[in-house]
Amino acid sequence: MHNEPACRVCKVYEGKPVLATVLDHFKPERLWPDLFDSPSNHVPMCTHHHAIKSGLEKGVHSKERWLNKVYPKYKELVEL
Repeated sequence: MHNEPACRVCKVYEGKPVLATVLDHFKPERLWPDLFDSPSNHVPMCTHHHAIKSGLEKGVHSKERWLNKVYPKYKELVEL
């Protein structure tokens, strides 16, 4: 799937290695289609954390709203 087998959310926020089962597009492809194939936009996640992040993204229909609502909660994932 990816050269990073652990869920990055579990690793960064909880300090435990849990196997990643989903390769998430950190910035959603519907808002940033140009980042679809960009490895820098791919974040390995477990199913649990992917569902939580996806839930936060529901109803977010603009880049500005995503940057204000979702990014602050997960920015450490891409600043590694």
